[in-house]
Amino acid sequence: AAAAEGAGMAATAAGAAPTNPGQQAALGGSGGTPTVAAIRLRGLPFSATEQDVLAFFAQHDIVDRIAEGPKAVNLLLRPNGRPSGQAVVQMRDRGDAELAQRVLGGQWMGSRYIEVFPHGEELEGGGGPKTDGG
Repeated sequence: AAAAEGAGMAATAAGAAPTNPGQQAALGGSGGTPTVAAIRLRGLPFSATEQDVLAFFAQHDIVDRIAEGPKAVNLLLRPNGRPSGQAVVQMRDRGDAELAQRVLGGQWMGSRYIEVFPHGEELEGGGGPKTDGG
């Protein structure tokens, strides 16, 4: 009976969480960084630099939506240290991240077709909220 009661409580808590997605996102981030306000670009030329990514945003008039900070553009590397053709870009807020997705998704950087995805811990799995297993 205790196990069933515990499951019932968990279901209630899970059901209550999505009513305020902003709060959920704030709690779900790592160390208070606004991970939900980041986007991941895929399909970048392997030669692309941070400067090229900034120029790509500037071409579409949204470079000012990128967050301030030294690692606002992070080019992702493969385990062997070579470029992966992906980059994570920190945006100022969630709205700017959504705007960048709409504006940049399906655009071309040179001869490369760029795909844009939301990037954040709670979005990575593609499924529902992560559970602790069991």
